[in-house]
Amino acid sequence: MTKRLVSYLRPYRRRWGFTQPELGYIIAGTKGRTLISRLENETCQPSLAAALALQIVFGTEPAELFPALCAEVKDSVVARAYETFDKLQGDSSKANKIKLDFLEEMFARAKRGDNSESQI
Repeated sequence: MTKRLVSYLRPYRRRWGFTQPELGYIIAGTKGRTLISRLENETCQPSLAAALALQIVFGTEPAELFPALCAEVKDSVVARAYETFDKLQGDSSKANKIKLDFLEEMFARAKRGDNSESQI
């Protein structure tokens, strides 16, 4: 059994009285309701463009509309970052130290639940 993502798109859409075709047109320029139906029924993941468009429309972060998907992405990224961190151990070069410091900062942000960008 595959894990389905949790979407709160339908309650947001219905709260403001939009139909699926109306919201589909606003976020993607589509005239049908297929895109919104698939997102609401959790049969597809939102594209980056759709997630950003929904953020503009509803004034909410994608993590609020699609919390399970965002958590899944975060877990995968952090796991791969830990693997990279482990592979980088033992190299004392300056470039490597910068990478390790950055990854440690990323781990701290992830632990806090802070998604803001690091200072460049």
